[in-house]
Order: sequence, then C-alpha cells, then structure tokens
Amino acid sequence: APFDKSKNADVILRSSDLCDFRARKAILAEASSVFDDMFSLPQPAATASASRQSESTSVDYKDGLPVIALQEGFSLLDMLLRLCYPIPKLPINSIDTLAPVMAASIKYAMNGVTAMLREDLRRLSGEFPLRAFCLAVQHGFVPEAKHAAKASLVVRRRKLCSSSVPELQRVDGKMAFLLVDYHQ
Repeated sequence: APFDKSKNADVILRSSDLCDFRARKAILAEASSVFDDMFSLPQPAATASASRQSESTSVDYKDGLPVIALQEGFSLLDMLLRLCYPIPKLPINSIDTLAPVMAASIKYAMNGVTAMLREDLRRLSGEFPLRAFCLAVQHGFVPEAKHAAKASLVVRRRKLCSSSVPELQRVDGKMAFLLVDYHQ
C-alpha cells in the first residue's frame, strides 16, 4: 500500500482497526482544514521522554512520528487518503462505497475531496437514483439532489419509498414526499 513505508512521512494516522498510514502533514493540512488546525497546535517533541509523557498527554509515537488515532477503518481511510494524494484512486462504483467516504470528507472538512465525491454522486445517480437523492439531501447538496430526482423518474412510483433504500431513514419525510410529488 502507498502509505506503508513513506520515507517522507512526518505523522502516522492509525485506523480504528489499528492499521497505520504514514502520511505527510503538509498534504493533510492542504486537503483538510481540520488537520491544518490540528497541526498548528503545539506538539510535544518526540524524545525519549515523549513515550513517558504520552501516558499523561495521550500523544502516542511510533518510529519517532506522532500517531493520530482516527475512528475510520482501514478501507475507508485508504480510500480517503488516496483522494488527497497524487496517487492512483480506488474506483467508487456504489453508494455503499461513496456514502462513508463522503461522510469522512465532510467530517474532516476536505472540501476538494468532497467536490470530487459530489461528481461521483452525480455519476452514480444514473444507476442508484433514489439512494443518490437521499445522500444528496442528507448532506444538503441541492444540485446533486435535483439531478438524482430527475434520474429517479425512471423508477416506478411505488418503489420510491422502498425498504431497499436504507438512506430514506436518514432524510426528512418531507423530502421523500417531495420526491413522490415530483413524480406526479
């Protein structure tokens, strides 16, 4: 993987399933205002005493690099970081893949990544119009919601509120009603 042995890494991001990603603060800070703010805070030095200090300050080090524990798992973090770095991207071919990556890009205020993912959402609305509509509404992406609503016109009205669209549980009932009304 591209984040295993980066010689230029100056930080380690640790996934929730304890996989380490060697990363560069400059790239993360450029991609994310959350990381930019985090890295602008004073950091304790990585010295021999740092490992003892880490117990009281909750800063962990590995190979002299600070470790930041994140809530995201390996697959999600790998996909998210690939969108920040100038390396090959992994394909996003389903809403199941897109939704958690989009949520993480929003969580970490990765505006450029979110913009790329919004394009993926538009593309996927042709194949998954109802799910794309719900995801767009959930995140307040009006142009993408309109695009997905238009794409949903090929779906039978009685299937609009199907249990096969798990994202319906995360949107306001009014939005689902407006989509049904749009079909009339």
